[in-house]
Amino acid sequence: MIRHLALVGLASFLVAAPSPLAHSSNSLAAPAATCVATTVDDVEELVGRIRLMGDRVSIETLTELAKIGTPDALAGFALALDGGVLKREIARARTIRALSGFMKSKDLSGRVREMLANLAANADNSLEGIAAIETLGASGGIAREWLVKVVESPAMAAVRVRALELHAEEFDIDEDERWYTELYKAFADSIADLDPNAVAAAEANPTRGKPLAGVGGLAFEKLAPKLDEAELRSSLDSRNRRVRTAAMVELADRGDRSMLDRARGTFLNPAYGPSERAECAIAWGSAKGWEEVLEEVQRSLANPAPQGGRGPTTGSEGHQFTSFLADLLSKRGSESFADAAVKHGPGLVVPAARAFCARAIGRTPSSSAEKFLREMIEDEDLMVRVEALRTLALRGTEGARKLLDRALKKAATETEEALLVELTSELYGGDPEWVEDLVGWSKEEPSQKKNAALVSLARIGGAYEDLFSAALGPEVPWGTQRAAVEALLLSRSHESTAALVASLERLDGRIAKLVMDALEELTGERFRNPGVWPRWWKDNASGFVPLSEKEYTDLLAKREQAAEEAAESGENNTVAGSFFGVELDSERLTFVIDASGSMAEPMAPRTGGPRGPTTGGDGEKDRKPRGGTRLEVAQNELNYFLKELPESALVNVVRFSNGAKAWSDRLKSVGKKKTLTAIQAFVERLSPDGGTNVYEALQVAFEDPDVDTIMLLSDGAPSVGEVLDTGTIADHVALWNAHRGVTIHVVCIGGDQPELRRMAETSGGSYTLIR
Repeated sequence: MIRHLALVGLASFLVAAPSPLAHSSNSLAAPAATCVATTVDDVEELVGRIRLMGDRVSIETLTELAKIGTPDALAGFALALDGGVLKREIARARTIRALSGFMKSKDLSGRVREMLANLAANADNSLEGIAAIETLGASGGIAREWLVKVVESPAMAAVRVRALELHAEEFDIDEDERWYTELYKAFADSIADLDPNAVAAAEANPTRGKPLAGVGGLAFEKLAPKLDEAELRSSLDSRNRRVRTAAMVELADRGDRSMLDRARGTFLNPAYGPSERAECAIAWGSAKGWEEVLEEVQRSLANPAPQGGRGPTTGSEGHQFTSFLADLLSKRGSESFADAAVKHGPGLVVPAARAFCARAIGRTPSSSAEKFLREMIEDEDLMVRVEALRTLALRGTEGARKLLDRALKKAATETEEALLVELTSELYGGDPEWVEDLVGWSKEEPSQKKNAALVSLARIGGAYEDLFSAALGPEVPWGTQRAAVEALLLSRSHESTAALVASLERLDGRIAKLVMDALEELTGERFRNPGVWPRWWKDNASGFVPLSEKEYTDLLAKREQAAEEAAESGENNTVAGSFFGVELDSERLTFVIDASGSMAEPMAPRTGGPRGPTTGGDGEKDRKPRGGTRLEVAQNELNYFLKELPESALVNVVRFSNGAKAWSDRLKSVGKKKTLTAIQAFVERLSPDGGTNVYEALQVAFEDPDVDTIMLLSDGAPSVGEVLDTGTIADHVALWNAHRGVTIHVVCIGGDQPELRRMAETSGGSYTLIR
């Protein structure tokens, strides 16, 4: 039977303890050998500091309070966590981890373990839940008993899986077999942690605990060595990927020749699905060593075969295979793989393969893995450095803060700076010196680092609305405007709402629409006319309290059927046009047009009436019929679109074949006839020739800090350039765009490009395939 942990508030643990601000000579105290000498004034001062700083309380303050180790000090933590003092998830998670300081107290450690177990079971977000369960797991003693209770509780799926992972680190088949068998039978066929939609549905359910694939899969992994061959073979048909993989690995380890042949034949054959190949790669690697698996990873992530031929795998298939494999390895914690990655990883020629190793190691306990990851943060490739730093942060590596600080100082690009600011904020967000750095960067000239600093400050919490509002100016680049709106939304305060309303008096276009979207989340109102908001705010500002995220989500659910009717129309200066039927809603557009030799191929005439929305004017009468070469059709569509733009629109065009060249180094207004004529002439001069350098074309498009929308049109897979694998291109673009928020639309003529589809959809854009 699966039992449940009772969910109770923190106050229940402190019934016998005095107030954190009241002292009694009869108070329980930790033994003198493990508790620093203290007075009630020390506790009062530290608790007062927590009250004053709130979400910005420093790690040092929390650590100092925990070291006191008395019931007074513990009550101070309860006040912070259960008394409304700390509101931000990151601040609460940091405070929960500081409870580890009480574990030296023989009198209080048991009470703290129970607190941590209940914090984990009650958490409504994984950041706090994981912090509680990892602090509990590291406490030793009877922590395993509490981990069992959390696994059996209706806690969040991620928390329960992590609790079992920590319990399994000291797995004893004699003591644990019965319980793990119960878990496996209860959750063996669950698929929730493999299907994002199922996860969302499961977490939205009040019981929150079912279905739970990670628990069933991990339980089976530990039980597999004790199962007979018949049980293992029957598990090969499980819906749970971890169960299938564990069964294959165990059969292969036992020398089952048919399983070994199946494993090797499958993972080396791209005709099989990526998840099946990943499972078989783990079975083969676990039994026979990882050298051949790493060779296949490198082949899969290398530049794909030229169009018209077929190498070992295509870019899209190879990217999916290695992604599945890295995820499975990270969850399994394979020590043999970690050893192989350490030995062979630095010598892998393809950067994406080295990044794969850094990601796949995950939390696997290994001192040599730590050394390898430290080496990888010095790698010449950005993706490798980022994956290594992420894994070090995931592992909670001692000295990770210094490594992040050093990497930030050495960062070679804005993108890398921004990613490191984000990572450091996740780990050390409340540190006063770090907050001071974030404030300083938020006042600098626009950059991706500034964007990351603005959002990080909002997540940490504090009264920074004036700082965020100052970054929301009409002449500020799109990426910084977007970050400022996100920061004001995350603040969810009366002041941030007022700042957003005021910004509509100086903003227009796409950024004004984004501001109104944020205001809708804060107020529940759906005014699409910017002029309505100041009047509404004047009538409602007094006593206004922003909606919480949950309140807004509930409101959306109630409005679902009436969503279109609720929106109010109003004057808007954004472009409402279409390019190849793709609706565009922006005034800062860069078109990236393929002018490779294959664009000289003919394109079928348009039939069956208009292909989609027109750009305005008199409908389709000025648009030339679709016909001619692919490039000619693209030229016709683009020139038609350009003529219909409002005078306030800013546009650029990038043409690419063997290389890439922009019409201008910055976006320019088409309001002047001379400028419009010049850009149309540039488009008309395009001629088909050479290869397809998609990577350089996107690099050039991203060089302009003002662009907020990119339209990529291409007719084939990349054939020349620094990066040819479309999966790697999509990953690089995601890194460039992490703190830019550029919407990318893709139109593919001819063959489907799944990874370019992923790139577009990840950015919030659309993907259109024209045969």
